[in-house]
Amino acid sequence: MEIYLAPIGRAEGRIISGIQTFKPQMTYLFLDKSGEYKEITKKSAQNIRAKLKSYYVFAEDTPIDFNNVEEICNILSKIISRHTEKNSTINIILDISGLPRDLAIELSSFLTTQFSNIKTVFTQSSRTIEDLEGALPLITEDEGKKPRIIHTYKKEIKDIIVPLTTDTNSEKEKKSEYKDILLKIYEFSKTGISRSKLEEELEIPGKSRPARLRKIQRIADELEKCKCIYSYLEKGERFHNITETGKKIIEIFELSKTQDNNV
Repeated sequence: MEIYLAPIGRAEGRIISGIQTFKPQMTYLFLDKSGEYKEITKKSAQNIRAKLKSYYVFAEDTPIDFNNVEEICNILSKIISRHTEKNSTINIILDISGLPRDLAIELSSFLTTQFSNIKTVFTQSSRTIEDLEGALPLITEDEGKKPRIIHTYKKEIKDIIVPLTTDTNSEKEKKSEYKDILLKIYEFSKTGISRSKLEEELEIPGKSRPARLRKIQRIADELEKCKCIYSYLEKGERFHNITETGKKIIEIFELSKTQDNNV
């Protein structure tokens, strides 16, 4: 049995695509209860039900505050617990297509830490960012690309991912440095890249070359601790290369180009 959890946001058509693809036995739709998208998500829920009610079972719609991460985590956790207590073999599908990027990462990370039976699904928009600024019909018509299961971000790497993918003034410099180093290591994934080569390739702030090399090593150590990269010695010099986890983080950079505009 599979339970589908879908915060609607601005992803009505893509939520429909996800439900039709994974065919859950029960679907929960989550609406914005008080924000600027309250009426849009309410209308979207009605549209989703009207189109799919003959084929799928829906629980009662659940209003949530899209600006309150703690509330969303608690509400979804209670729903999951209620089902898993009755049936430990039940599978949970979390559709993050309708969530803004930082909230999607936070929610996925939290629930994956708490429960082992969760798949995270994302349907990328088929529209351009300019299209997504349009009216409700565009949101309705956008069924997106093929829905797919994506990497779920465990708690131990969340503190790396969130700064990399969140635009805030306090994190801006850290985001740029971490992201630039990770992308450059990925660029050299066939051969690996040394710390000195990283310093040559990137414009890392620092008063001197030794200072820049120390900063690169510190960031590389943090990325390695979170299993985004791995290091090895070759001819007396430390080299770095990307891991599968690192590749998945790079993947979310690409996904997030449109996802910022979902809610």
